[in-house]
Amino acid sequence: MWLTRLNGATLTHLDVSELRLKYVQVVKDICRTISQLPCLKVLHLRSQSGDSLSLYAFESLFYSCPTSLVDLKVTCQISGDVSRYSKDLVVGDWGYDEGPLILRDAPLLHLKSLDIPIMPVEDLEQVFGTILGQCPALESLELPKLIELSDDMLFIIASIGELCPRISTLSFPEGCLAEHVTMVLDALPEQQLRNLCYRHHKDPDPEPMIATWTRHSTTLRRIEFTHAIRIMSSVIQAALTTCEGLEVFSATSHGDLRNICLIFANAIESEWVCRGIRELILGVWVTGSGANPEYMKDESKATWTDNNHRHWDDLGKFYSQIGALTRLEILDLRAVGQIEMSFHHTPEREYFISLNETCFPGLLALEDAEQGKIGYLSKLAGLTQLRELRGSFVWTQKDNSAMIGEQEVDWFVNHLPSLEMATFHWRAFGAPLQMLQLRRPRLRVCVNSS
Repeated sequence: MWLTRLNGATLTHLDVSELRLKYVQVVKDICRTISQLPCLKVLHLRSQSGDSLSLYAFESLFYSCPTSLVDLKVTCQISGDVSRYSKDLVVGDWGYDEGPLILRDAPLLHLKSLDIPIMPVEDLEQVFGTILGQCPALESLELPKLIELSDDMLFIIASIGELCPRISTLSFPEGCLAEHVTMVLDALPEQQLRNLCYRHHKDPDPEPMIATWTRHSTTLRRIEFTHAIRIMSSVIQAALTTCEGLEVFSATSHGDLRNICLIFANAIESEWVCRGIRELILGVWVTGSGANPEYMKDESKATWTDNNHRHWDDLGKFYSQIGALTRLEILDLRAVGQIEMSFHHTPEREYFISLNETCFPGLLALEDAEQGKIGYLSKLAGLTQLRELRGSFVWTQKDNSAMIGEQEVDWFVNHLPSLEMATFHWRAFGAPLQMLQLRRPRLRVCVNSS
């Protein structure tokens, strides 16, 4: 902090980790220091794991911030125990002969990004009522976990829209009740939300979230669901078919992918309008088993039924949706399905299929009429900006010893000029894959064995 004060006249960014915020003198020294930084724009403070900060100390830190601040993030946990600080954090006595701390009495008119630390619900009302009122220009807000449905919580949610009318980025890194998320989103003006990051999403009713996509269809740029528990397929479909300006869509699960995937029928029902999307991370239930349909073994199509032809045509429609996203830079598609393990003691039990059974039928094979070969790889010809290809990708041909052929190698070299990293299943490993690495030495090829 002494070194920071020496550079106080010009310092604009301060990022300090592993702070022992449980010690009063540490909080005092930080408060005194940041109050003397008139040019400070970005302040990130992170406590050591397990350390907590009282609400009184957090407010002292907040009111010590200079009016120049644009981005404030204090990563810690707020404790309800104030006795440790209330007697020692006296504004007029700060030691070290540095003089008294002068707290700010003006709002933070330039503050655009604020992360609220984890704290008891009873403290949140005070924080939202006083601190948020000091941030009229706030655009990005990271919220702690909101878990109780009470009058206090309703006041907190209403305060966001009333005190911070410019909010366009909302993050729920600790999760939140679905009802609260909906209320917060409803409190924002229409066509204003740009970014939504939500952890542990679990919402059996898709309609409120679909309504959110509609209310912010022209402004939404980033939608991220991390460690999601359940996302209805219709919610994913609505985002892709409603949000024209979407640049990032990511839906990941810590557990069962079957609960957060896009159903094949939804994937092809309507045209995807997010043509400017750069990053797509998504699970898709293409077939019941997740593996290639049996009818694909007859590449001549002589034995195909009407349903087989219809399914193959639908696959082409789905791959065309992907291929039309010509600004894609990162594509992470995971095939989702289930099979019955007949050799198990409980044969009716369903299991996840492993990667050697999981694929997108026909996607990584080139069609060759002369050789009677079917495939849809050419549908991806427009992805010239693609840098990373990840997910459930396995080359499948009649000859299992050549899971990837020379024609596919040529296609990758010629049609995906920006590709830097590609992930394949271990069954694709062999001479053709080595050929791909030889012809594209800067391409990082990852072989997934799980």
